[in-house]
Amino acid sequence: ARRPRARYLVPAHARFAVAARRLLPSSQWNALVSAVFLGRQRPPDPAGGPGGPAVTPAGPPP
Repeated sequence: ARRPRARYLVPAHARFAVAARRLLPSSQWNALVSAVFLGRQRPPDPAGGPGGPAVTPAGPPP
């Protein structure tokens, strides 16, 4: 555009994402983002941490 606007309206879901990022701990934010973009939650970490890798490698279990 020859004269772009200085400000644009932000959709409600974007405002929700900014607020959620500020309010949630990192582990919960990561779980939310993984659930939204990957369609599933991250598997629990065997060492007892907040979560393992977002995608588990394919293959037989050890």
